Amino acid sequence: MAIDEIVTDSNLSMVLDASRDTRVQALSLVDQIAAAGPIESASPEAQQETSKQQKLLITNLAQLRGLHRAAYFGARQTKSQTSEARQEVDRLHLQLQNLYYEQRHLQGEISACESYESVPAEALTASRGPTPTQPPKARTMPPSSDDYYRNCYQFLASKIAQELIEFRNSHTYQKLPLLPLEEFLALKPEHADDDENTLMIARIEHERSEREALEQKRMELLKRKQKLIADNKKRKDDLANLDKELEKFIDSGRQTYSKALRQERLACTQSPFLYVSRNTEPWEIYYYGFLILFLSFGEFRDEQTLSQGEFSSYYLVRMEEYAYSGRNECTTQQVSTKLRVRGASSAFGPTSKGSPSRT
Repeated sequence: MAIDEIVTDSNLSMVLDASRDTRVQALSLVDQIAAAGPIESASPEAQQETSKQQKLLITNLAQLRGLHRAAYFGARQTKSQTSEARQEVDRLHLQLQNLYYEQRHLQGEISACESYESVPAEALTASRGPTPTQPPKARTMPPSSDDYYRNCYQFLASKIAQELIEFRNSHTYQKLPLLPLEEFLALKPEHADDDENTLMIARIEHERSEREALEQKRMELLKRKQKLIADNKKRKDDLANLDKELEKFIDSGRQTYSKALRQERLACTQSPFLYVSRNTEPWEIYYYGFLILFLSFGEFRDEQTLSQGEFSSYYLVRMEEYAYSGRNECTTQQVSTKLRVRGASSAFGPTSKGSPSRT
């Protein structure tokens, strides 16, 4: 497809024509310069012709540049107009969407009004005049037009009243589980002289207040139930934690009992000649079950302080030697010269709180 068939705008066609002429002029100038040779050795006529062709080429280029600038500004203006037109189209489209929304809203309102229980359409049609299916017969009507219209009005009024009564009896509020009239009047005797409409409004209002009170009571009971459930859950958690703590206490007691039992057995395996019993403060040293020494903290104020009350194997041997010497009685001062109490652990291990029988 030719370029002339694609481009149909007049301004662009002028640009294409000027570009074509400029191209032809440039090619002609190049051929002329190539035929004339170097410009220094060319004749004056050839140089004048070359200068003329250069001026024509510059003129065509200037014209082409002007057309290009005009086309550029035209494209910019076209873009601006296109943007404005697009904004206008968007605005109109938004208005159309708003109209569609209003239309749907009005259709919904119309449908809600049509579905609302009110006076039947037949009664409204009858109020406009006699229906074509039941026209009053002319031969049965009296000749007077006033009587004719009066009878028609009475007929329509009675029919509309009957339909209104039926509609009122079939309305939704008639189906509400209201308090019986006798019980309501017994509770509210001030409404005994009210008309039917006022009495019905009072009964509905009483039912509403009673239901609101019951709903409030139900919410209070529900909150109380939730609180009791939370308290029960907390107590269950506390009991579960108590069971765990009790199990830990039992395990620790078992370990303490096992340790004390091992210490008691260890004490029984020590030297049969000497047994040291450790209580809270006093210290009792037995020799074959006989109490040979009673020590307390107050008697060793000037000596090394008793911290653990345990004796080293060396001093225990000295005590055995002292016991073998045949002396059955000794004083605290005599024992303190042979025995030094130290706070480190003994080679025999810890002693037991129990003591042999005293004689």
